[in-house]
Amino acid sequence: MTKATLFSLLFIFCAFPAAAEPLGFITINDSLVADKLMPVGTEVKIKVRQISRQFNTGIAVDCFPESAFDYGRPSNARIRLKSWRAIDLLKGDVLSYTTDQRCFIGFSAIPDYKELSVGPLDNDFRRLTMNHRQDYRWVIDVKFPDYAF
Repeated sequence: MTKATLFSLLFIFCAFPAAAEPLGFITINDSLVADKLMPVGTEVKIKVRQISRQFNTGIAVDCFPESAFDYGRPSNARIRLKSWRAIDLLKGDVLSYTTDQRCFIGFSAIPDYKELSVGPLDNDFRRLTMNHRQDYRWVIDVKFPDYAF
């Protein structure tokens, strides 16, 4: 029984770091998409760090359903869940959205910012930067409370 207990403890300690891997992001259709399938009721928090000066711009939370052909991966189909216009936002605003469907959650800037990057983890938030041109940049911090980064 001692060998079984030691083996079980060793397995738990080896498996635990794999479960705590940081949440990664991939780019699909000009959106930065979390690489884990999120359950219904996932609350996403967005902290606005920099607002683009472009006319008629905004940020959005997108849903990418699971691919029918590649299990555990997002499809290319984007469903816009919620968007906020820049004119209605101030630097420092904290926005939240609770999902009503199971999906991979993505973030995008309107209209289609193509230079997307993910910054380091800071206080459970990941920094996302979306550039359209040098003068047009969104910087937001995002957090998924249901998952440990």
